[in-house]
Amino acid sequence: MRKLDLIGVLFTVFFTVRAESINRQNPGSVAVIGGGIAGLKAASMLHAAGYNVTLLEASDRIGGRTHTIWFGNESYTELGAEWVHGERNNSIFQLMNPLGVLQPRGQLREFGTDYGLPSGVWLQSNLTSNMREYLNYTWFDPEDWREEVHINVSQGVWARYVLERFNRTYHITDDPEMFEAIYDWAHRTSNAEESATSWFDVSGNDWGDRYIWLYGEPDVRWKPPYSYHTLAQFILSGSISEDGNFTLPDYIKLNQKVESIQYSTNGQTVNVSTQDETYSVDHVIFTGSLGVLKANHATLFTPPLSTRKQLAINNIGFGSVIKIAIEFAEPWWTPTFEGLFPVWNDIDYSNETLHYWRLDLTDAELATEYDGIPLWVRAILTLFNVDSGSAPNVLRAWVAGNPARFLDRQNSSYIQTHVVNAMRQFLSSQFPNITEPINLYKSNWGEDSNFGGTYSYRRVESDAENVWAADLGTPILNLATNKPLVCFAGEATHPHYYSTVHGAYDSAVREVDRIVAWGKMD
Repeated sequence: MRKLDLIGVLFTVFFTVRAESINRQNPGSVAVIGGGIAGLKAASMLHAAGYNVTLLEASDRIGGRTHTIWFGNESYTELGAEWVHGERNNSIFQLMNPLGVLQPRGQLREFGTDYGLPSGVWLQSNLTSNMREYLNYTWFDPEDWREEVHINVSQGVWARYVLERFNRTYHITDDPEMFEAIYDWAHRTSNAEESATSWFDVSGNDWGDRYIWLYGEPDVRWKPPYSYHTLAQFILSGSISEDGNFTLPDYIKLNQKVESIQYSTNGQTVNVSTQDETYSVDHVIFTGSLGVLKANHATLFTPPLSTRKQLAINNIGFGSVIKIAIEFAEPWWTPTFEGLFPVWNDIDYSNETLHYWRLDLTDAELATEYDGIPLWVRAILTLFNVDSGSAPNVLRAWVAGNPARFLDRQNSSYIQTHVVNAMRQFLSSQFPNITEPINLYKSNWGEDSNFGGTYSYRRVESDAENVWAADLGTPILNLATNKPLVCFAGEATHPHYYSTVHGAYDSAVREVDRIVAWGKMD
C-alpha cells in the first residue's frame, strides 16, 4: 500500500488549527444525513473542528452517487459520477490533481469521436465536426452571430432554432431525414447531460443563477487505479492508497435510514430518528438527493418545509441516467476506438409512437419493437470505450430519462441482448468479429429509493415558478437567534455547479462554514 503520509499530516494539522480557531470547548452536536461526497466532506470537517458529529447513511456503503465497482482482474468502472468537470476553480480538481491521481492533459479519452448510421456506415469527419459545433452553439452563446441572444424557451425549442439557422449558414445537410437525425442525436446528448427525459422539459433560459462551465478540460478522468472512491478515502482519512482500503471513522453509521426530522423554529435542538435510534442534536445537515426530497419531504420533516422550499423541490428537475457496462473476454475493438454515437436516420420522426422522449410513455410502449428494435434502444446516447486502463475489456452504453428508469426495472439478460445487438448494427462494419459478452454491470439510480435518480437540472417549470437551487439550499433557522437548525447541502443546492461532484463538495463546505460561523457568534 502506497500512502501519501506527508499530505495526511498536513491535512490533520490544517484541520487541527481550524478547530482551535473556533475557540469553543464544546462546539455542539451535528447529524449529517447522507454519506455521499457532500455528507462525507461535511462530517469530516465538523469532526476535525471538534463537533460531536454523527453521519447517518441509509445504505450499506458510502459514496452516494459516486459508486466505483471492481470486477475481473483488477478492473473497475464508475456506475455513478465519472469525470472531474473542469480544472480552474474546481475544488475536486484542485484537491486531487496534486496527488497525481488524475489523467494529465493530452491523455484524456472522450465520450466518443465516431458517429454511425443504422446501415453500418460511419459518418465523415467534416459532417461530424459540424454536428459538434452545432451542439456547442446550442449550449453556449454563438459569438459569430454578432448579436446578443436571450433565450426564453425550452432547450428543445431553442436547439431547433439553432439547427435551422446553423444549417443555413454552415450547411450540415440537405437530407431531411439526416437533418432530423442530427436533431435527435443532439436531443439524446442533452438528455444525458441534464439527466432529463426530454429537452422540451429543460429550461433554455439564460437569466438568473445559471450553471457555470469551468475552464480547462471538461471531462478529466481518474488515473488507474484511482477513482471517485479515492476521493472519499482522501476526504475521510487524509491519505490515499492504490487498493483503496481504509477504515471508516466511528462517526459514520451505515444502514441507518432516517425516518423523521423534527424541529421547531423556536427551539434549540433537532430530533433525527432512524429505525434504531433518535438523535437530539444542535444542527442537522441534510445531504440526501433531490429525488429523496421529492418522494419523502412531506413525511420526513415535521413541521412541513416552507412553501417556497416545497415549490423548489417540486419544480426543479431530477432525472436519471443508467450506465450499462458490458464485459467481454477480450477487446474485439482497436485501442484507438473511443466510442460511437448512433445517428438514427431511418426513423419517421413525425410518428409520435417513436418519440422515446415522451414524458407519458409506459413500459409497454418503451418495450415495443419497431423493425425488431425496442423503442428504448433508440434512446442510447453512445456505445463507448471505458478505457484509461480501468476496464480494457468493457464497452458501455448510456441511456437517460424515463427509458433509463425503464431499464432499471429490467433484467440484465434482456438489456444485454439488445445493447449487443445495437453494437453489432452500428460497429460490425468496422469490427466484424464481435464476440459474446461474459458479464453486464448496470446502475440502478432511478429505482433506488435512497436516490430516486442521478442529478438535478432546471426545468421550464423552474422558470415559471421562479425557483432556484438557492431555494433548496436555504437553511431552517431559529427565528430568535438565527441558529442554523436544519441545513441543506448536495449538488442540487449549488446555484452554479448543480449536477456535479464539485458542486456537492462545495455545498458541504458552505453549510459547515455556516454552522461554524454561528458557533463563533454564540
